[in-house]
Amino acid sequence: MKLSNFLKTTSQTFLMVLTLTACQAWAATPLNGPLGLALDSKGNLYVANSLSNQILVYNPTYVQLTRKTITASVSDPYGVAFDSKGNLYVANYGNSSVTVYDSTEKQKTGSTITNGIQYPVKVAIDGLDDVWVGNNYDHVTMYSTSGTLIGSSNPGVPVESIATHGAWFVLGSSDHWTQYPTGEYLTKGEAASSLRFGSANIFAATFDKKGNYWVCQFTGEVDVVNPYANVATLIIPAGQPGSYGMAVDSTRNRIYLSSYSNNTIDVFTTSGAHLYTIY
Repeated sequence: MKLSNFLKTTSQTFLMVLTLTACQAWAATPLNGPLGLALDSKGNLYVANSLSNQILVYNPTYVQLTRKTITASVSDPYGVAFDSKGNLYVANYGNSSVTVYDSTEKQKTGSTITNGIQYPVKVAIDGLDDVWVGNNYDHVTMYSTSGTLIGSSNPGVPVESIATHGAWFVLGSSDHWTQYPTGEYLTKGEAASSLRFGSANIFAATFDKKGNYWVCQFTGEVDVVNPYANVATLIIPAGQPGSYGMAVDSTRNRIYLSSYSNNTIDVFTTSGAHLYTIY
């Protein structure tokens, strides 16, 4: 091949790569009212993009995977969670349902949960793959893996967040969380313990793989709790307000916080250092 032809071919290839990169960047969907966050087994981040009726997906390097965007039956999504089989559960505030999607982002036929669901704001999956839903900030329902309603209860406090890991934790919209034994709350309603944080409302909570419990206040403050010692440690001081979603990847040393008001997701290390902002 002549040098001139080689240079021409190389320049055309380079231009094509630049064009494809630009198209990919242009095709990315902006964050629009991000709320709940969840991580799959590969470290991909799933985001409830509430005001656009979508679930967006980002890989561990914060690149949006546009082909994985979920829109089928998604209506003002507030919460997202994965079960042990990699199925994604979405709490749809807009149409009072919890929809289920398989590992290929396809909606599972006949798996939508509507019985007892009313304006769901949070969803969590326990170790038995039972589904816990916080409805309208004050009513909790529990479902089996088949979607059958197991029980329901009104905790008596606004339920801003729920998380599970061998025990069920309920968070009120005040400055504390309360721990209940999994499966026993609906029948006994007796709290195992309670812990108070600062003075701001707690809007997000999750467990890491080690069983540590993470909470995020509306102010953006993040604390990690050893549930056995009942001791909390400050990780991130108050920062961006409007933090409604959180996910913790202890394997990759990452904390993700969504800001509904700023349309961003901030990425921190699990020791509290800021790494990146997703827009």
